[in-house]
Amino acid sequence: MTTVNITSSRLLFALCLTVVLALSVVGSSIPSSNALTQRDFNYLKDQHLTVSNGDTKVCGDHMCTPGEWTKLQEALAAAQKGHQT
Repeated sequence: MTTVNITSSRLLFALCLTVVLALSVVGSSIPSSNALTQRDFNYLKDQHLTVSNGDTKVCGDHMCTPGEWTKLQEALAAAQKGHQT
């Protein structure tokens, strides 16, 4: 009876060790995500546009005049970089 317990405990230990090693290999092969990766906006259309007027851009509380949207985006980019506008 003692031999059976020793053999089964060794078998259980070997099985647990094999599972842990297999999980560590799988875990190390999966690429980790990087929170500092710059977002790619090419595939998203997350622009703030009005529904009633199609693709008319909204600048604050009014419809953008020609060129105003570009100026707004440049000012926003400069402010986010820390430059005063």
